[in-house]
Amino acid sequence: MKLFTGTLRENKGEEQLLKGFIRSDKGFSVSTEYKLEILDRIGTGDAFASGIITGFIENWSDERSVDFVISNAVLAHTTFGDTPMVSKKIVEEYMNGNRNNLLR
Repeated sequence: MKLFTGTLRENKGEEQLLKGFIRSDKGFSVSTEYKLEILDRIGTGDAFASGIITGFIENWSDERSVDFVISNAVLAHTTFGDTPMVSKKIVEEYMNGNRNNLLR
């Protein structure tokens, strides 16, 4: 197995926290931890998996991949249904700290 990845979810009373990890032949990488605002959990695993595939196809470092992946999954928690409605650009903006502006 060349790559193993997953999420670490923590429930602190009313607060839900989520971070991701990647274990590869390059080492172990953990993402930033995010406080979740859950509208719908359906599709968040698909968002996580699609982020891993994106990082693999684009040959990103494990660190960049895991940060993109967890940002994509966190954003998927904010939409209804199993098809996240965010673009790669929006995920990257969120990942880089731009969380309060309207992005088009």
